[in-house]
Amino acid sequence: MTTIKISQLPDATTPLTGDEVIPLDQANVTKKVPSSFLISSVTPEQFGAAGDGVTDDTTAIQAAINSLVAGDTLLFRNNYKVTASLTITDKSRIRLTRKGRVFLSGAASGAYIFQLVGTCDEIEIDSMTLVGDNNSGYTQTAIGCNSGQTISNTRFHDLNISNINVGIAHNANLSGSWTKGFCYSNSFKDILGTVSGSGYGILMAKATQITVTENVLDNCGRHSIYQGAGQNCNNLIANNVIVNHRSTVADGSFRAAAVIARSSDVTFTGNKFYNCYDCCLEIAHVTADTVNCSNILVEGNSFTNRGNAVHTILIGEQLTPTSYSTNYVNIFNNTFDDDLGVTAALPPNIYILNGTNITIESNRFIRRNVTTSLSACVLYGDNTYLSSSTQLNNCSIRNNFATADGTAGTAGFVTVCSTGATGTNVYYVKDNYAQNWPKLVEWDATPTNPNSFLKFRIAVTYDFGSIPANTGAAATVAVDGCKRTSAVRARPQYSLISSNTMFSAYAKDDADNLVALQAVNVTTGAIDPPSQSFLIDIEDVEPYYG
Repeated sequence: MTTIKISQLPDATTPLTGDEVIPLDQANVTKKVPSSFLISSVTPEQFGAAGDGVTDDTTAIQAAINSLVAGDTLLFRNNYKVTASLTITDKSRIRLTRKGRVFLSGAASGAYIFQLVGTCDEIEIDSMTLVGDNNSGYTQTAIGCNSGQTISNTRFHDLNISNINVGIAHNANLSGSWTKGFCYSNSFKDILGTVSGSGYGILMAKATQITVTENVLDNCGRHSIYQGAGQNCNNLIANNVIVNHRSTVADGSFRAAAVIARSSDVTFTGNKFYNCYDCCLEIAHVTADTVNCSNILVEGNSFTNRGNAVHTILIGEQLTPTSYSTNYVNIFNNTFDDDLGVTAALPPNIYILNGTNITIESNRFIRRNVTTSLSACVLYGDNTYLSSSTQLNNCSIRNNFATADGTAGTAGFVTVCSTGATGTNVYYVKDNYAQNWPKLVEWDATPTNPNSFLKFRIAVTYDFGSIPANTGAAATVAVDGCKRTSAVRARPQYSLISSNTMFSAYAKDDADNLVALQAVNVTTGAIDPPSQSFLIDIEDVEPYYG
């Protein structure tokens, strides 16, 4: 019998103290209570649950769930052991909540704690602790469904989920639908498993209009957040914290903490990554699924201290593209901060295997404690995954800033693969600044691509040696490898120059010519200093008075 507890009934002649329990099936009471006042709640204990963490409460909790009708709430107040999936079948407008703990013990490998079945709308599960069987070989799920269901308007929040194989799965991968949902303010710890089907913190598969925000995910075995197979999905992944991804199972492969695959129209913003292994973010189409991955915005995220020598962001499929591609990907205003004293010899932060219409803009790259060779910040293209230059086209790398607290090695801020250097694909590298990087751009092959547009504004300090004082003589800048051969000059701010003066030359380019810039001592003809070599696009060199 469903009951409510109220302090006073409207129009009742006798006030109540608030401690009375009023049976709702008494007509003389219910007639006096407007429907908007009714709050119906039950507990597993009313259906025989012990809630002692020892007794198997599966049957009692299932009976409690089955009793719920629209508007009802099931209150979990104690510690409940279950040995099989608890199913929520064809329910709408129900809530499962309170501070209880539900844990699987001796359940089947593929069991759910809460499994949504059939047509479910406005299901809210919150403020509980959900614990799995702690078996990395299982595929147990805290909350989710098999393909083929019709799910909408879900809210999962303020949950503590641990020692299970999948945290929350918005799954319509093979059939069915999952439309509109909020997954927020949850904590995921030790999500176990490394093979497909396990090790996922939060999963979206062909789910649309899902918002995943302000969750904390710690040590997920395969992917912390997986966005897969969602065309025109309009999903938002924002302000989550991902730490220690694959910290106990890392093997140096690409098993990114966050994946956006086979999807379009996804916004990934404000997320923070700390000490993540085996890649932080992967964005890729999948040829076998015959879909593109497109219209992806990655903005305002921070990636701090990669755990091992794997790239931070991977863009493009790890196969040679055919009819499908990764395209229209925007990487804006992100921060990449790595401590080389902790993990040395790190590869580039952004690794573009293949793709079109990719923009990397206004990002900041920081390398601390540089004691070994620096690598590039952006690796543009990989010949292993390209059969033609059209599969790496219309890309822009601009207005980025990179800084290192020491200089080592010969790497450029951007490395261009031989397909990009010698093909006919269009790409722009312009207005980037790299402090203490040995070079701004390096090519894997001698550049001949007529559609490469490189524009840099560079403040570089040269020691030009014995330039005669009071003559106004300028250091010569040798230009080669461009569409036309020319020589340009960089003059210091003042004509009075003493011997061995250090000054900053400001190189500003406008003509989109592919060149190499080197400082040459006008007295000896030698490159001075020989270690300074910058590959830029330049027509003119102007003085810098800043």
